[in-house]
Amino acid sequence: MSMPLYPSEAKIAREVLGPGRTDEWKGLVQVLEREGFPPIQPRYGGRFWEACLEWFRIRNGLSSIAPGQSMSLRDVVEKYRQLAGGFGNPLALAAFGLSPEETERVFGIFDEDYHISRFFRFSLQPASAEPSAQAYRINGFPQSHVALDAEIESIL
Repeated sequence: MSMPLYPSEAKIAREVLGPGRTDEWKGLVQVLEREGFPPIQPRYGGRFWEACLEWFRIRNGLSSIAPGQSMSLRDVVEKYRQLAGGFGNPLALAAFGLSPEETERVFGIFDEDYHISRFFRFSLQPASAEPSAQAYRINGFPQSHVALDAEIESIL
């Protein structure tokens, strides 16, 4: 089945769970979103399908940053754009596929650099109070999501 860039939730449910289990999707996707699953993009009325596929690849060990290998700023921006569907959209830090320690280290370094940090908008989403959500300590502050400003491209 060929998927549009922004398929309906029904199409995603069929593709992910199969035709006999689509009724499970509504509850499951709420849990997945807390774990960094790409959000519905209001402008398009659906989730960016390629970002959904990449999220599943990362979660199943088919795509990730190798342990001990750091992400460059360009890597972070490219991955963010792919998974968040565009600048300004909050993306769970867990979606980058790094270990908790590496997430805190990489984003901590970017947060400490004024010329970079001014384009990062960290937040602790309300769902992060739930046990299944992932929160990180970025320079001592609990954070679960990041949104990047489009102007970050001016320093790449």
